[in-house]
Amino acid sequence: MAKRMSDRVVESTVNQLVEAEQRQSAARAELERFKATYPRPEPPGAFPNLRVFLDYHRARSGYEDEVEKREKALATAEASYSQAAEQLQDVLPENVPLNHDYRNIAYVIVKRQGEVNIEELGPSTGP
Repeated sequence: MAKRMSDRVVESTVNQLVEAEQRQSAARAELERFKATYPRPEPPGAFPNLRVFLDYHRARSGYEDEVEKREKALATAEASYSQAAEQLQDVLPENVPLNHDYRNIAYVIVKRQGEVNIEELGPSTGP
């Protein structure tokens, strides 16, 4: 049986889905940008002394901290998206696109095979 949700809750949940998709895209892009710009420090063939090892250890730890921070931001956005998508699964009909303008950007939201997906179409053209 389908969940009963008020119009206000449905609208809020659709907007939450869009916002989570925006955060997911931004977090994924930031993680990819960071990894492309700052490659993981590679160890030398040998550490000639403790100072060189400590420099490497500091660089590797700093890199891993930065990657982890970005991965956590992505995981948070993905969890928010999953929560909103799950709430909409019971109210969206299968294979019927929902066109939605949010902050002057057009989106299409559709449930296919029980999974809610969203696609950004670009700047909205509506009033």
